Amino acid sequence: GELIVFTESGTYRVTGSRANQMRKAKLATTEGLKNGNHKSIALVGNNLVWVSQSGICFNNGNSVTNLTQGRYENFIDNFAVTFFSTFIPI
Repeated sequence: GELIVFTESGTYRVTGSRANQMRKAKLATTEGLKNGNHKSIALVGNNLVWVSQSGICFNNGNSVTNLTQGRYENFIDNFAVTFFSTFIPI
């Protein structure tokens, strides 16, 4: 099995089907999930999208890309959390 785990400072892929076989691999060094933003996580096709501290992030299963970094000042505070919480329920 496989699971994506978020912390505030990173995103991890956890694999293994038994407790003694579980392994973690860090997918991003700084693109985590801010505490309280769990409703921002959405599955788009086979990809994960979420709001991190610095923008909207995209995970294709192998790597994490911040789609909005450096493009929209104050994006997170003004729009993203409200949008994802309202229009993309989990």
